[in-house]
Amino acid sequence: MAQNSSAIMEALKEFDTPSITNVVATYPESPLCLGLYNPWTENWYTDQSIRCMYPDLGVQVGYAVTCVYGLPDPNFKRLSFMDVLDALDAMPKPTILVLQQNFPPEIAGKVGLAGGNMVSAMKAIGCLGMISNGPSRDIDEVRPMEFQYMLSGITPGHGAQAVHAVNVPVSVAGMDVAPGEVIHMDENGACKFPADKLEAVLNNVRALRDEEADRIGRLQKATSAAELRAIFGGHSYAAEEETPEPAPTKKMQATSGDDLTKIKHIGPKLAGVLEEAGYQTYEDVANADAKTLISLFSEAGVPAPDRNVPTIKEDAGRLAGS
Repeated sequence: MAQNSSAIMEALKEFDTPSITNVVATYPESPLCLGLYNPWTENWYTDQSIRCMYPDLGVQVGYAVTCVYGLPDPNFKRLSFMDVLDALDAMPKPTILVLQQNFPPEIAGKVGLAGGNMVSAMKAIGCLGMISNGPSRDIDEVRPMEFQYMLSGITPGHGAQAVHAVNVPVSVAGMDVAPGEVIHMDENGACKFPADKLEAVLNNVRALRDEEADRIGRLQKATSAAELRAIFGGHSYAAEEETPEPAPTKKMQATSGDDLTKIKHIGPKLAGVLEEAGYQTYEDVANADAKTLISLFSEAGVPAPDRNVPTIKEDAGRLAGS
């Protein structure tokens, strides 16, 4: 990795969690989306069953350490909270504890599992917060510690409890987490992604921020529904628009084509769209009418199809001249 992981995590705190989900998996057809998961079938972000207890803390990013808690089992007494602390200490910093609570339904909503003592110990070894599918307690005592709670709620007490597993895959609030994955969380919820994608996520979310800033600026200046539709559809709606050139047909195909996937932001799907429309070479793409490309990408279902067209044309020109 070209950049230091800690520096990348710090940089990722500039972005809210919905923005991170956008580049991790939410829009698989977008050139800026890494497509790490099927957004609906895989459990990679939290649901509404838990909430952020200290939204003023903002974004937290860290490596996941996991554990499972439940009622004491007389046949298993091997693990304790000290093993959880050892796992937190061994993981690269910073960390976020993802704690799966497995208690009987009749008491699951009354387990004030973590409190001031546990949080103080975790905070001392670089843990930034805890995500759990159950409640915890000491909400006022923990607040000045600047340790994030993402929980189902708060309750004041608990009974005997025990650690059943440490650093195993867990499922919490609709999110499946393995030890060492990266957790990004804020008041919107939490999402995860593999640690080896840290730099890619940062690069793409920065690019997304720049594109969305431009689009939001145009949306805020719009004065009609037609203009708004044009912005979302990728058209500029300038005062005097030229009629877009028709898309080239199969008759325009070159005798030998280039590998269009080498152009920035063009994957196999968009390469197929371009080839089907008659764009077979880098020169074809570089010389294409921008509005025609936007129209093609829009018909192919690309979200905000205008965002990468200038870069695509510029890179195609570079490849054509090389």
